[in-house]
Parts: sequence; C-alpha cells; structure tokens
Amino acid sequence: MRVFFLVSLTALNTPLSIDLTAIICCQELTQFNLNEIAEYFDLCGAGSVSYVACQVRKRRREDKRFDSKVERIVDSIIRQVT
Repeated sequence: MRVFFLVSLTALNTPLSIDLTAIICCQELTQFNLNEIAEYFDLCGAGSVSYVACQVRKRRREDKRFDSKVERIVDSIIRQVT
C-alpha cells in the first residue's frame, strides 16, 4: 500500500481511489485514530493518513464529480449501519 502515494490522485477509476476513499471513510466515520488507520492500511504512520486525507479533501473541493462519488459512498455506508 505504501506505493500508492506515487500514483496521481487523478486516477479515480482505479482500485487506488477505493483505498483513498476507504481511508477517508475510516477517518470520518469511525473512532479510530490516525495511527490505527495507518496500521490497518499498512502505511508508514499517522502522517501518511493525514496526507492522504488532506489530498482527498482538496480534490473534493476542486472536483465536484469526485466529491459526489465520495459522498454517495459515505451515505451508503451510513445507511447500511443505521
């Protein structure tokens, strides 16, 4: 998983986007801390999770289509657990 930082975040139609979205969902929808999320995704540490989250949030602000995709995923997860 560590190598995914080398891939551009513009590759939204690849499995990479699923990993990025999963990291964001873990951070936004769970009580896990950054270190726990990093360990789960086999990342170097909390800074890696923070970096990914920052990049995805930036992309969500700049790309409404991407934002819509992420929002639909989050809504789907919330509906399934409630």
